[in-house]
Amino acid sequence: MTNYQMGLFSKMIDLNWEIDNGGYNQVVKNALTEYYCNVREELIDDMGAAEFKEYMRMGREMFAPAE
Repeated sequence: MTNYQMGLFSKMIDLNWEIDNGGYNQVVKNALTEYYCNVREELIDDMGAAEFKEYMRMGREMFAPAE
């Protein structure tokens, strides 16, 4: 992952937290959600869809509860 891609991913995490925990009204949440979707699409375009999907799968696997 490049520095640019890491920055986009970090922005996605920050936006996700703001959407869920920011205490904003619905209008602001909608705007943040749209911004999140734009950042996510930019990351997918830069990484490629297959690599993005694999990166997300590995992240979910890494943080999944132990079996």
